[in-house]
Amino acid sequence: MASDPLRDHQRIAFEALKIVKKICEENNITYFLLAGSTLGAVRHGGFIPWDDDIDVGMKLEDIVAFHRVAENYDFGKFKLSCCDSNERHPRFFSKIIYQGRHCVDIFPIVKTSNNPLQRRYQWLMKKFWFRIYWIRNSHGNPKSKFKKFLQPAIEYLIDYIPREWIIKQARRNEARFENHEGNFYMNINSIYTFEQELIKQEWIESLSEQKFEGEMFPIFSNAHAYLSHLYGDYMTPPPL
Repeated sequence: MASDPLRDHQRIAFEALKIVKKICEENNITYFLLAGSTLGAVRHGGFIPWDDDIDVGMKLEDIVAFHRVAENYDFGKFKLSCCDSNERHPRFFSKIIYQGRHCVDIFPIVKTSNNPLQRRYQWLMKKFWFRIYWIRNSHGNPKSKFKKFLQPAIEYLIDYIPREWIIKQARRNEARFENHEGNFYMNINSIYTFEQELIKQEWIESLSEQKFEGEMFPIFSNAHAYLSHLYGDYMTPPPL
């Protein structure tokens, strides 16, 4: 029987997820399946059949704790990549990688304001700093679609902004409302819309176990409300 490359990679990605689970359980770090992986767990009992990675969320304090442990952790055949330690890393969230292919995305779930204008500003500032970071990191690619429309002087200036400073501004924006009273969080580095990625505090503070590929993993207890908010009619798969 011929092997299925996608399914083979899903199995490898699941190995990486079990490493995340082990680190978190041994160090009292809270994590949960997110987005398409929550949908896969609820609708398919595992991967969405055409998905090739796993989405995990952690609040900021748990992200910090996870990376502190990960600095000295043996990931074996996997590699933990993040913008703080890998200057070619393309995003502000971390990835666990196998042979150059992503397996697990670890998203920071950040506290945001009850004020719609303030949280939209936070979202827009994320987009701004990410665009600057992307341009800064693409200096080796003269065909970058983000750079070819810029005036040479602006391009030149961005290339000389220290990437560490850009990352620092992005991290400050992520933590903008961490000490504020509020009822909402957001997956600030998502590809979905600002409205879709608004997460109620009551969802994130109540977790339950759901089977994913034969093992139990934490998801939001009110997964129905979360998935309905993110996807709408989430139980009806899209056309083939």
